[in-house]
Amino acid sequence: MTLTRVCWSPAVRLIAARLPRLAIFEVVAAPADLPAILELEALTNPRLRPAVGATAAIPVGDRVSGPGAAFAMAPFAYPANGRFSDERHGAYYAASTLATAIAEVSYHRARFAARTSTPPMDFDERVIEAEIDSELLDLRAESRTAYLFDPDPDRYAATQAYAREQRERGIAGIVFPSVRDDAGECVALFVPRLVRNARTAGYVGLRWDGTRIIDAFRKESLSTRYP
Repeated sequence: MTLTRVCWSPAVRLIAARLPRLAIFEVVAAPADLPAILELEALTNPRLRPAVGATAAIPVGDRVSGPGAAFAMAPFAYPANGRFSDERHGAYYAASTLATAIAEVSYHRARFAARTSTPPMDFDERVIEAEIDSELLDLRAESRTAYLFDPDPDRYAATQAYAREQRERGIAGIVFPSVRDDAGECVALFVPRLVRNARTAGYVGLRWDGTRIIDAFRKESLSTRYP
């Protein structure tokens, strides 16, 4: 395993379109002021309260503010369990192509829908594009049978522990083969500042038929900006 410079333009990420943007990250000029401003805003916006402590834990030099910062900072302000992230340490996940991003997100949306007996519906996803150009720990030559690529999310504890070790070593992120798309690659970035020029690049729908996701398609209004 070595460090490799990874330059993707764009790196593609999907997030649920229903999630509102955390605009506060984009209107604050100085990243050092983010925790204080978040704490003040949280007095009237309960949704921001969990983000206060998580944001304060991010070193000032790794924070970002201004245009696109909402997309870069959200995974760290609201850390969640993933292959290389947990509820204490967030990660910005992205794929090398839209097709790979769709494959990754479709798996998790379908898994959740099956467990909750969700009736047929479309999942609306916002397409986020960004540029990355960073030295990352390269796992692409590792065997796909390695525990790092275990397909079962219920066994992420081992990969999360691995990611914590890499963070302690000063590793800024990981590039790895997609587990849901044999031809794809993904990154897990451990610091927001590695995400550059994050922006909305469109919307896609994932069609759930009650059993599985059977289609993915672009969504666009013919009269107004969607949504």
